[in-house]
Amino acid sequence: MLAAVGAVLGAVVGWGVGWTPMLAAWAYLTALCVVLGYVDARTRLLPTQLIAPSYAVIGVLVGAAGLADGSLGLPERALLGWLVMGGFYFLMWQLAPGSLGYGDVRLSGLLALCLGPLGWSQLVTGLYAGFLLGGITSGALVLARRASRKTHIPFGPFMMLGAVVGVVLGSSLGRWYALR
Repeated sequence: MLAAVGAVLGAVVGWGVGWTPMLAAWAYLTALCVVLGYVDARTRLLPTQLIAPSYAVIGVLVGAAGLADGSLGLPERALLGWLVMGGFYFLMWQLAPGSLGYGDVRLSGLLALCLGPLGWSQLVTGLYAGFLLGGITSGALVLARRASRKTHIPFGPFMMLGAVVGVVLGSSLGRWYALR
């Protein structure tokens, strides 16, 4: 089952990113997210042992993408994305203790390092789509009486799905919003 989920997500992300230098970073991140999503859904933990070394791997892949692209813009946008999205999650973690785990903060940085080079529309869409998907799912579980308002629902899978939404729809939503 996990392999099928990985194959579908890989195809969707590959289609969204396209044949660009960032594809290698996204391929790694997608495979990692399949494993992290499974672990988080089962244990409500995002293991540091998987996330911490992934910063180095994604950093190298984004740097290589920048070299292949002939521009320092990709790594620069990755770092700016990390500051914005990672900073937002860190602030939420500080201001609302218990609403997010620190694993979510660490994961947000990885997602931002890959969303940032794609553009601000993708980054912002990926950031907010995670909250939207998590909120809708939580609300549906409460309405179906499968959870209460106090039930802790793992947020990592929604963050990761939000990043996929950012990859696929971010550019279109950004253009639509700019026309408003």
